[in-house]
Amino acid sequence: KTRKTRKTKKTTTTTPKSANTKENEPRTTTAKQTAGLFTSTKEDTRTTNTTKTESPVEPDSSVEPDDIPAINADGFVYDENGLKYALRDGSLWLAGRGNCTQTDIVVLSRVGGKPVIGVFSSAFSGDATIESVTFSEGITSIGSSSFLKCKKLKTVNFPSTLKKIDMSAFHSAPITSMVLPDGLEYIGKAAFLGIQMKRLPIPDSVKTIGKSAFKLSALEEVSIPACATLGTGIFHKCSALKTVTLADGLTDIPSQTFEGCTSLTTLNLPDSIVNVGDRAFSECKKLVIKQLTLRHNCGSDAFSNTRLQNVDIYANQLNRSFMHASIQNLTIHEGVTTIGKDVFTNAVIKQLSLPSTLSTVDGYAFYGSYVDEVVFTGPVTLGHSAFMRSTIKSITLPAGSRLQHYVFDDCEKLETIRYGGTMQEWHRMIQFPAYGFNIQAYDELYNATIICSDGTIYPK
Repeated sequence: KTRKTRKTKKTTTTTPKSANTKENEPRTTTAKQTAGLFTSTKEDTRTTNTTKTESPVEPDSSVEPDDIPAINADGFVYDENGLKYALRDGSLWLAGRGNCTQTDIVVLSRVGGKPVIGVFSSAFSGDATIESVTFSEGITSIGSSSFLKCKKLKTVNFPSTLKKIDMSAFHSAPITSMVLPDGLEYIGKAAFLGIQMKRLPIPDSVKTIGKSAFKLSALEEVSIPACATLGTGIFHKCSALKTVTLADGLTDIPSQTFEGCTSLTTLNLPDSIVNVGDRAFSECKKLVIKQLTLRHNCGSDAFSNTRLQNVDIYANQLNRSFMHASIQNLTIHEGVTTIGKDVFTNAVIKQLSLPSTLSTVDGYAFYGSYVDEVVFTGPVTLGHSAFMRSTIKSITLPAGSRLQHYVFDDCEKLETIRYGGTMQEWHRMIQFPAYGFNIQAYDELYNATIICSDGTIYPK
């Protein structure tokens, strides 16, 4: 019995810790415990012998401890400066300030062995202390509102890997120093609204610039690449903007793009432009455009209160486009059939050339305009009040033309009307409402001499 007990003790010293005996327990046991030990001795011995024959498990040298970053109890990963990151699909995204107290933020390229590829939306929104931010190489995306209203943020350093800056990312941040990297493709809506930069080249790689992207900024000089798709109001009310360079190949200038840029002085529009949106250059009172060629559409008030030296129009879709504009030489080319309503209202036009294809001048088209002489070379219908209150002195109308009501009402300087038809045709045109203006409107022509094909009608 004594020998058996000793043999059992020897076995139990190699039994795993889950066995009933313990290494440092006294040798004396209860009867029940002893019985249990005897009945399991043979099985435990087999288990022990099997364990001894297995080779020890070596750690995988290909897996580094840093490849699995330490995730805090709050679910975030923290870098050495206290910035917090969120793990998504094997990569890290900067999620906020965390425990960091620094005013100059550096976003690392890797934390805990994992790559950092972006910044979450609203990560630093409203941060009142951040003064600069540097993004390390490898970061591709900056989320919406991530630095919104960071009132002390002056300097931003972008990596060459950056592809996307989302909407309102730096909205109302007073940035004075940054360079947009080659390779950047997307600038979101209001991304840089209100920044204090003076000069900002936009790289050719940019494919999209969102609505109001640089609205109300302090920019003085800017260039826009040809491949960019532009949103509306990109530079709306940038009152300090003086110089704009538009690349050849740019096709569209959307609504309100430069509206209210009161310091804008010179701009050369490339021939590739096919569409100019509503109020695109409205209220650019110092702007002088040397050459403007319109081949397709031009929106309402697109060039109101601007100065243009040479304007060539091939487009029919013009409505209110040049209200209050000053035009040195205006040529409307063959193929154009209509001048829309209010197009040249209160405009100053020094020289005007019209095509033979022009058949309709809509109501108020030249209302209040400063134009001395107008020559139509083909039959035309002049709409209601088309030249009302203008400074026109002489007009030529071919036979077959039609006048609606009040075409020349209050044209006090009108001296000569050259009409290609007969005197009878002229009287018929002005006496019947279907063809012309009423007698009261005709009375406004008391200073005009009407030269017809068969005679002259002198003023009363």
